[in-house]
Amino acid sequence: MMAGINLKKSGGSKSSWRGWLPILVCVHLVASFTFFMFFMPGESGGAGFGVGTLALTADQVKIKQLTKELAAAREALHEQHADHDMLELDDDDANAGDKGDGLRVPTSLSKTLSHNFPISGEALEVKETRPMKEEPEGGYTAKPFFSIVLAAYNQGKFLKETMKSIVGQKYDRWEVILVNDGSTDNTWDLASELIERYAHQRIRIITKRNGGLADARNVGLKHAKGNWLCMLDSDDLLGKDYLQRAADFIVEDDRVDIIPGCMHNFDAVSSEWCFPEGFSVLGIAHWNKFHASVLMSRRLMAAIGGYDPGIPWGLEDWNYWLSTVPHNPIVRFVPETTFFYRHHAGTSMRKKMFSMYLEQTKAMVRTNHAELYEPVQILHDHEVIKDMHQDTLEKLQEKILKYPTLPMPYFWRGLYRMKMVQQQKAVVDMQRALQFAEKPGQIWQINFRLAQVFDSLGEYQEAERAINAAFKHAYFDDVLALKHKVEKELKDKVGGGGGHLPMLIAGHVTSEPTYWGSPNEQEDIRQGTLAGKLLRLERLDAAMRDQKATERKMVALLATATETP
Repeated sequence: MMAGINLKKSGGSKSSWRGWLPILVCVHLVASFTFFMFFMPGESGGAGFGVGTLALTADQVKIKQLTKELAAAREALHEQHADHDMLELDDDDANAGDKGDGLRVPTSLSKTLSHNFPISGEALEVKETRPMKEEPEGGYTAKPFFSIVLAAYNQGKFLKETMKSIVGQKYDRWEVILVNDGSTDNTWDLASELIERYAHQRIRIITKRNGGLADARNVGLKHAKGNWLCMLDSDDLLGKDYLQRAADFIVEDDRVDIIPGCMHNFDAVSSEWCFPEGFSVLGIAHWNKFHASVLMSRRLMAAIGGYDPGIPWGLEDWNYWLSTVPHNPIVRFVPETTFFYRHHAGTSMRKKMFSMYLEQTKAMVRTNHAELYEPVQILHDHEVIKDMHQDTLEKLQEKILKYPTLPMPYFWRGLYRMKMVQQQKAVVDMQRALQFAEKPGQIWQINFRLAQVFDSLGEYQEAERAINAAFKHAYFDDVLALKHKVEKELKDKVGGGGGHLPMLIAGHVTSEPTYWGSPNEQEDIRQGTLAGKLLRLERLDAAMRDQKATERKMVALLATATETP
């Protein structure tokens, strides 16, 4: 086809080969068009733009397949939540998307919010205003709707003032769920008066047997319908603009999960405390950065499942906020006073007890969240819990009776019984704790201490089963050392009897690492952890301060020597 085309100049011809370039391009385009139009087979083997047809068909097949998979996934999700009235999904929810951190962004809510913790008993009596029987205008999700759970125990005299701080909000899309936690004063009567006084507002009051603050909140959460939640104690107050400012934030960015602000301490104490900007995992792990009355999204509460009622002396809020860390919540701060915390004159018995046993309580909370701490910290907390006061033990036993399906109260009591050399009772407590434990951090703690108890009783096969179960979730020195010790004891026992090593311990540790017997190497490894690095940094900082102080002294001496003839 192009054989007769000569690209070189010939003889006296003045034309350049560049003159042929447009002709070549046209020929190429015509040839390509002809090939694709008449020779490239389509889907059915006929003529036409086969490649385009095939690509379109492949896309359609993929879309159909993905549609089927999506439908199957949604059906599985419906079945998964069928027994947990947590969040109902509809077509709008399916399109709402994910935040990327495991928290759904729902557009419709079910009537009840389930939780992962047991409650001490159902409501004994419920009263509500007429508006509570109907949905608010626009429903619960068209705009932010706040459910304020108000827990009350023997503080009836403050209810009127607390309710005024809610009714006086500039933003009016809210409801109050007031839970009377078995008060022995006139709290229920005064709460009933509020129903009559604010009959046009959305208020529900519930009375129940005493179960503690966390339990009262969990009962209130079962009745909450809002897509935003606030826990408020019956003697504290909300800032008048809090809900409006929060609603503005939510409309601006509905991905936000937590909205704190500044806190004003009043009554017996007067001071202001504003939260630091940003959510710090390290900060929240060290100590509580958020008070109770911080607005949080319903989706965050659904992911956590409520408040743990099994902690003897409180710190329910800190325990809750620690539970939020794995969910990477988005925090927006309101730079003004949003909460008024009342300090009562004098000191209640509960506060005295709390101050006396604060370290024990903090240790228990940390063991609830072992994944956030160095193993050395958790093992230290075990020792603190072992030394618990008799008052704490009695409180713990009350918790076990009220909430028999919580794992950690059994474990904490088991640690105490280890210290008291009540080994058989410790075994019973820890085995019961394992029946209800689900989190890996709980499982390795319980199995590690259970292995120690079995080892002390000479029950080496049981000890090895326990330490291997701990080893699945934790690999630090103490676990490895106990694993080696138990396997060596078991091997010596079987070998001494002329028997064979059971299949149970196939793949056991065959050699003892040198650092187990070397204090120097042990110290090096311990300092290789984050805690060790921080300790070295602290020591280095102290040494540098000493060095600078020495240098200043030397400069002063040199100046003195220079000035003195």
